[in-house]
Amino acid sequence: MSFNLKNIKTKKFKAVEGFSLIELMVTLFIVAILMSWAVPSFRGFLIRQSIRLQSNGLIADLIFAKSSAINLSRYIVVQSKNDLDWSDGWWIYIDANHNQKKDDPSDILLRDVGYASDGLEIVSSTNSILFNTVGFSPTGSVNVDVSHPESSKKIKVKVAASGGITSTSTNI
Repeated sequence: MSFNLKNIKTKKFKAVEGFSLIELMVTLFIVAILMSWAVPSFRGFLIRQSIRLQSNGLIADLIFAKSSAINLSRYIVVQSKNDLDWSDGWWIYIDANHNQKKDDPSDILLRDVGYASDGLEIVSSTNSILFNTVGFSPTGSVNVDVSHPESSKKIKVKVAASGGITSTSTNI
């Protein structure tokens, strides 16, 4: 009798699909390590973006107030709602009696800006910034600082007596 290999039936083993428990655990461990590193960095990124966004909003409102003063030939005031703490928001209004206070019925409110988000701190040495009919700021040079307690980033918005508006970013 001859031995013929063609007649012998062999079993083909089906490959096992999927991951083993060990492979899954190692993958989850690596993902957990990466997330523990990425989440605090992402939080810092969001805080820095919030500082930048709020300071850009303040600059836009100051430019609006200055251009309104020139276009309307009226005194325009940007005033904090809470004395030297600008974090609660600010008003932009036409100052009819030139006293830099929103106290007269003839003072016309142009904008009412809400509070700062995400725990931002917005502080200044003065509670109002005045723009006259030619866009100058008779209140003199004013700095408004935008920062967050969890970040070293701080943006200083400066209004010069000439009406120029600039911002500088620092890490403290």
